Amino acid sequence: MAVEYQEPAAIELLLSRHADLNAPAQVGVNGVGGHTPLYHAIGTNSGTGFPVFRELMKLGPDLSTRAHIQVNPAHNDLVMDCIYKGRDHFFDEMLTLTPRGGHSA
Repeated sequence: MAVEYQEPAAIELLLSRHADLNAPAQVGVNGVGGHTPLYHAIGTNSGTGFPVFRELMKLGPDLSTRAHIQVNPAHNDLVMDCIYKGRDHFFDEMLTLTPRGGHSA
């Protein structure tokens, strides 16, 4: 959340208390998940997360982690999270991506 909301002081505090920079999110019943904080810096709207991304990159995050990301989350007005209005939702297409973007179906 600290990365998602671009809160450098919170990021610094978490890391000073030994938070795992490469901790993956749980994979939900719909198959979405596995993303690390770096994915949130990359996926922030209109590149506004670039300063946080740059700082995370200095810390040497694992660029080989794979996450399961849905294709076209705006389809049917569904959002990026795994829970939508209290119920699970599913996507027609999923990609397995690394932070570098390489994917496999």
